[in-house]
Amino acid sequence: MNHDISGICWWFSQWESVVTEGVEGTRTAFKYWGRAVEATSRQYVREGADWLVVGEEDLWHWKSEALEFRALNNPAGQLADVLVKALSKLDDYGPAGIALNRDIRDTLVAPQGPFAVFGRWYLAYRLSYLWGKHKEWTEQHIVRPMLGAEEWDLPLWIGFVRGSSRVPFREILERLGSGILEKARDNRLDLRVRQSLATLAVEYLLLAFWGDSEPKLSEDGTRQMLREAEVDLLVHVIDYGLLRFLRLGPAPAGGQEERVARAARFRRSIKPVLRKVWPQERMRDRPCVGKAMAQIPAAAGSAFVEAYHTVERFLCPFRVYKIRNYGFGRAEPRGRMFDWMESREEAEALLSLLNLTVGEGEEARAPLDVDEALERIRIVAPPLAQEPAFRKLKTLQRRSAFG
Repeated sequence: MNHDISGICWWFSQWESVVTEGVEGTRTAFKYWGRAVEATSRQYVREGADWLVVGEEDLWHWKSEALEFRALNNPAGQLADVLVKALSKLDDYGPAGIALNRDIRDTLVAPQGPFAVFGRWYLAYRLSYLWGKHKEWTEQHIVRPMLGAEEWDLPLWIGFVRGSSRVPFREILERLGSGILEKARDNRLDLRVRQSLATLAVEYLLLAFWGDSEPKLSEDGTRQMLREAEVDLLVHVIDYGLLRFLRLGPAPAGGQEERVARAARFRRSIKPVLRKVWPQERMRDRPCVGKAMAQIPAAAGSAFVEAYHTVERFLCPFRVYKIRNYGFGRAEPRGRMFDWMESREEAEALLSLLNLTVGEGEEARAPLDVDEALERIRIVAPPLAQEPAFRKLKTLQRRSAFG
């Protein structure tokens, strides 16, 4: 019987677009849900439920990759995927479709043992749709369990993060705000999930500052979450939160217009987050964080000098190989990476940025192609070529050139 139901659910998943193209097809698939859950339960009893690992203090350690893999490779997960995708289509089929929509939702959230978790996982994955179309139901059956201390809240967060690329409504982020900050520190969730949650919190604040609106997500709570975070989480927030906002936000592409647009995004959003939210402790013992922060000035466009002074306290020496490690030359060809530099202030900021991050003593190493930056500094502000920092970089460049 296990093989029969597995084959049926697999068939539904392969022909999902056809099966869900009407009320009757979806209703037929829905009739197999109970049997799919029973078959999945028997499968994991036989194989061992190794997607759940009991850790210290008997806490459940959820591994998002394992859960997602299992969700696609068992009858309950395959059928849940089909049924949840059908929900938005059922809205277009009148009273019969609306009634079936409600029946599916109520059944997928009903307690049916641990392996019904895949239904809830897929519902959380489509949280944006559910919140927009069925707000009261979603509040009761999805949001409150996510914010509570229920046994199965963690899979809901994993599903939510997996579906967050669908651009969650701002209202959802505000409703889940305290939970997002709490779960970003919850070591029962794996690092990838916590990275995404922390980045969502910072992205929300960036957009709030950009829109000149009062954030409903606690700035103090976000700061404490970042203060307690490990290095890999902080680097992810910088790369996929701060830097992505600067580089990929709504702006004209290329040239001076883009530099001005990036500067506006830095001043209105990035700078307030770095000054008001980001922990102000110096991070000399976290070179990976300093390396990520060192890319912000280049990404800030015409606010380069201002951005350098904003991140200066977070900089520290790190292993650097090319000038592109600082974010320069992402669009400009070699030989024109620093054509934008025209003032002494910009030259001083670039020289200080390089000097602070290449280190001192025998361990110091300059980027192999630092010569282009030094030449532009010399042209724009000739007196700086006599500064100790400039001479140090020239010496390091020669040392690097000769191995």
